[in-house]
Amino acid sequence: MGTRKRQRFASDLWCIKYLHRFQWTHLSERLAYEQTVLQQRLRTEVSQAKRETNFYLNNVEKSAHLDNLRRKRQRAGQQVEEKT
Repeated sequence: MGTRKRQRFASDLWCIKYLHRFQWTHLSERLAYEQTVLQQRLRTEVSQAKRETNFYLNNVEKSAHLDNLRRKRQRAGQQVEEKT
């Protein structure tokens, strides 16, 4: 790799396979593609987690609202169905 003995990499040997019609842009395109795939996968995971969180919070709010209605009906003396 290096041409002079004083150079740091003078004794290193590179073994590079020649790929016919390979261009540097092919490698950079591949890296860019993998990066976009990773970003999209992360984006979908985050959106799925948000969806699950919102579903859970909506159910908690709905349950609290139903409990309040049940208490009001009990105070009024109406027949109340028990939770199952």
